[in-house]
Amino acid sequence: REVGQLTRLRYLHVNNNQLAELPRDLGQLTNLKELDVSRNRLDTAIPASIAAATKLTALYMQHAGVRGDLATLEGHLPALGTLDASHNFLEGAVTAALVNGMPRLYRLDLSWNALSGHIPVLENLALRRVDLSHNRFSGELPTQFNAFAANQNRGVLSELDLA
Repeated sequence: REVGQLTRLRYLHVNNNQLAELPRDLGQLTNLKELDVSRNRLDTAIPASIAAATKLTALYMQHAGVRGDLATLEGHLPALGTLDASHNFLEGAVTAALVNGMPRLYRLDLSWNALSGHIPVLENLALRRVDLSHNRFSGELPTQFNAFAANQNRGVLSELDLA
């Protein structure tokens, strides 16, 4: 049976394996809430099919060997609360459309990649933990974190790492 035929599957954890690729039919898992592909040897871009899993609330890809950019996730995954793609080989920009297009995103960890450009203005009020450390970002930070700071003013515990 193909993974895509398991349409009632809600949690898929294939972490800590030696996977070199992910099933192409991940997008057919329309009820998938949590996907953990961390600690694998994927050596591939984030599959576009993941963007079709619109009920996904957590996506763990740390130490997975993922390459390329985050564009395949942009404008998709409205229910996502946790995105951890740390310790990979991701490049390119982190856009405002990516971060602010996930209104429920409260944990974003993109540390230890090769992401570059300016850090976008983070208007997502759900964000509580952001780790963008150990990348190649440039530019100034005059207003990027105003909404994030406003959360702290309301007594919301937050963590920001840009080391």
